[in-house]
Amino acid sequence: MTHNLVETKLGGHQLLCPSAPGSLDDSVLIGVVTNHPEGPRVLPTENALPVTPEILKMAEPVSPSEVFRFAASCRAGKCLHFKNEECQLTVRSVVLLDAVADNLPKCPIRSLCRWFRQEGPEFASAARKLSPINLDLTIR
Repeated sequence: MTHNLVETKLGGHQLLCPSAPGSLDDSVLIGVVTNHPEGPRVLPTENALPVTPEILKMAEPVSPSEVFRFAASCRAGKCLHFKNEECQLTVRSVVLLDAVADNLPKCPIRSLCRWFRQEGPEFASAARKLSPINLDLTIR
């Protein structure tokens, strides 16, 4: 199901950014922020889910990006976080974050994830510590 949804909604085989703003047209839901004694953690969904108006409304009164983790096509050079052919958000995070799990957590987009492709399994475990933030993905 995940592969079909990603292919239909996001164009298939391009790398995905797992920290995109949620939108009805070009993103999928891949995680939910949960409370944890050491800070928020992202609980991955079993599959990538279509973003619906109902899902976005569930986040109220805060922004959906504070409650959910979304993925969308990686914008590469059009993203403020992309330099030297790499996502700098992951480069910095690898240095700052420790792993939060011994085992690699589930991920509905791992095979197409820019972060996993770039930094590998070590980062995938630490990425659960990254609470969703609405990043400025303005086109340069």
